[in-house]
Amino acid sequence: MIEDNTDTEGLSIVLRHLEHTDRRELDRAAADCAPDVRIHGLCSEPIGSGVWKQAMHSLLTAFPDGRFAVEDVLADGDRVAVRQTFRGTQEGAFLGIAPTGRRVTVAATVMYRVAGARIAESWWSADVLGLLRQLDAAPAAGYRVVSRPGS
Repeated sequence: MIEDNTDTEGLSIVLRHLEHTDRRELDRAAADCAPDVRIHGLCSEPIGSGVWKQAMHSLLTAFPDGRFAVEDVLADGDRVAVRQTFRGTQEGAFLGIAPTGRRVTVAATVMYRVAGARIAESWWSADVLGLLRQLDAAPAAGYRVVSRPGS
């Protein structure tokens, strides 16, 4: 029987990528990705590693004490799922929001596809609305609709 090391190989690649990102080694984190990597969910269209690096640089500049904590990891074949939490204090402008000095906690789930010993694709789902609410830049929970079209 041939042993399949795909699970552990993909897991190692993704964990290395996350470690590089958390250490702010964005060039090394980008090198963990395939040259034609497709990253879904951070923008309206899939992006590559160059735009991802810019987005991470903006995030980590605005939240200089920001850290990513890996909460759960599951690996199956060429897929690795990660549940992570970002925590940091906004000390710089972010998404057009002036520094607030507020500490935030943002949950995210990312599904990675690994091929050729690199991250080939990822799908992000992060609580951006929760982040905006923590920065007082979005409606608070519990707002109500006062009228509906056609009613």
